Amino acid sequence: MRHPSSSLATAAALLVPPLLAATAFGQAATDPAEPLEEVVVSASKHAAPPRDVAASVSVVEGELLRSLQANSLADVLLGLPNVRMEGGPRANGELPQIRGLGGNRVIVLVDGARQSFLNARKGGIFLTPDLVKRVEVVRGPMSSLYGSGALGGVLTVETKRAADLLLPGQTLGGFATAGFESASDAQVLTGGLAATLGGLDLMLAATDRQAENLALSDGSELPFSAADGRDLVLSAAWSPAAGHSLNAGVNRYRETGLSPVLPDAVIGGANVIADRETLRDTAHLRYRFRPQGNDAIDLSAVVYRNELEVEERRLDGQNESERLATLGADVFNRARFATGSLQHTVILGAEYFRDEFRGALNGGRKPAFPDGDGSAWGIYLQDEIAFGAEGRFALIPGLRYDSYELRGDAFATRNEDSEVSAKFAARWRATEALTLFGSWGEGFNKPLLQDIYRTGVHFPVRISPPPPVFNFFVPNPGLRAERADTWELGARDARTLDAAPDLRISSEVVYFQTRAQDFIALQVNAPPTNTTLLQNLDRVELDGVEASLRIDHARAWASLAYGQVRGEVVSAATPLRDVPGDTWTADLGLRIAPLDASIGWRLIYGEAQDRAPTPAERAASYAVNDLYVAWEPEVRWARRLEVRLRVNNLFDRQYQPAGNRIPEVGRDLRLGVSVQP
Repeated sequence: MRHPSSSLATAAALLVPPLLAATAFGQAATDPAEPLEEVVVSASKHAAPPRDVAASVSVVEGELLRSLQANSLADVLLGLPNVRMEGGPRANGELPQIRGLGGNRVIVLVDGARQSFLNARKGGIFLTPDLVKRVEVVRGPMSSLYGSGALGGVLTVETKRAADLLLPGQTLGGFATAGFESASDAQVLTGGLAATLGGLDLMLAATDRQAENLALSDGSELPFSAADGRDLVLSAAWSPAAGHSLNAGVNRYRETGLSPVLPDAVIGGANVIADRETLRDTAHLRYRFRPQGNDAIDLSAVVYRNELEVEERRLDGQNESERLATLGADVFNRARFATGSLQHTVILGAEYFRDEFRGALNGGRKPAFPDGDGSAWGIYLQDEIAFGAEGRFALIPGLRYDSYELRGDAFATRNEDSEVSAKFAARWRATEALTLFGSWGEGFNKPLLQDIYRTGVHFPVRISPPPPVFNFFVPNPGLRAERADTWELGARDARTLDAAPDLRISSEVVYFQTRAQDFIALQVNAPPTNTTLLQNLDRVELDGVEASLRIDHARAWASLAYGQVRGEVVSAATPLRDVPGDTWTADLGLRIAPLDASIGWRLIYGEAQDRAPTPAERAASYAVNDLYVAWEPEVRWARRLEVRLRVNNLFDRQYQPAGNRIPEVGRDLRLGVSVQP
């Protein structure tokens, strides 16, 4: 039965009353609510409890992350309001999307390193969730702190380190995990070893995953979706002196297998099969200096190099490769001081990164992925001004200046510009548990090198009868950066009740509106023109809501989340492409202490998406049920032993979310055993 249509009023009617009820209970309680255990970093570049963050943020870590038994970042983000990986079931074709804005309109950071290969429908985020410690998502424009790309938001991934495997005082530790996934007959082995040697913390961890073709929810097998992947992480941490800390890491990811050249699309026509090898190498060095007793200095710096190369040996005889190397640095200081009754947390920083593009086709230049480079630098300043009793009120102005340049090796014309991005936010802790916040911010997104200088054949219009007719890319060196401004209003509540100290209720509602100009979109011209180019649209508008409610008890938990996005190309009076339908997520679970076990059930309901540019892009409603069980018995020979069973799409329902060209995976039983001595 189809779910009733949803709206902002629907979400508010469902979720605001529990929030207000919790507030009423809190006024009768005598003990204040304690802050949430997790902290948020990305929203302000300093650790803060969620109640002090004036932004819509989600964090996935710890037990929640382990319970997902994720095999890709899509599994980690699934169920978060207005956040997803789009592109279909092939992980090598997925790209991030936040609030309807995807690809390079979302900044992705892995251990502080920018992941710039977010284009061309070939994926861009290649990692193993078993080696991930934490994922943090900030929704909304963040260009005032992060520069180009943060129109939709920021996605931050932090991998595991030695400290995550060692107990205090322990000098040697590790973990081992074995897993199986029925939808692809995948076998996954992961292991890590950590040690402390004279103050130097070292960790070596690796994953090996071998998977066959995926079984889809429509009963078919997805051809050429089998792949073998290996992920290796080496990290080191050292504190040479009081107040100083260094962290370094090297990560290599390699994946091989037969795959369509466009993994997110059906096979046929120009989407031919290739023997594909993906190789990502990332190295980073992070430094922090925080002298004791000096709140004016809290210096953080990261230097990184990230290189991703996709090499495809096509079965039609052509060989092509794309390589993007990024070298970057971000240095900033957090200063905390008071002026009268005002408490300041000032972030002052500078960032630089350079991208180098190289494409090859049959040993020569690849016109669709032109050789060239791009560079950008920026300086930024933000002041979080807290005042009132215990800092209940805060005003947060921020400003950033960026300059960028793009240069194609085969073109004389350069594309360069500069941007100023401002943001202003405010929050008010109305009670110890309830926080109200609002913000307005500007964002921008510089064009990609291949958007500007791409040439060559896009696709064949007609092969026979001869002569063949092709559609060609046309370069557009004058392409402008996308610009947007967003305002949002939100309320967040989290409390423990006096009458039930084991019960914790948290809820959040956020409404946003985004107005974007010079939005970059692909324009395909029909015969007789037969050209394709990237152009700036006049104006795009998006608005929507994120809402969530969670109840935690020592014996059980329950949660409900809702995400809604509406997008329109105003100049054409048509819906914006690839905007998801309204999505509801419900999660219920029980903790069975005598058995050292827990059992949970999750329902994801996607409403029909009828707001699409063409009838072919519309999507039907769907409901997917997941069941998961965990058993963590206490044993003498291990610090932690976990046995997990998860069945995704329990009833094997066929579904295909809006924006995906391929149905999603059918029933998938996942079994995992993890040991940490």
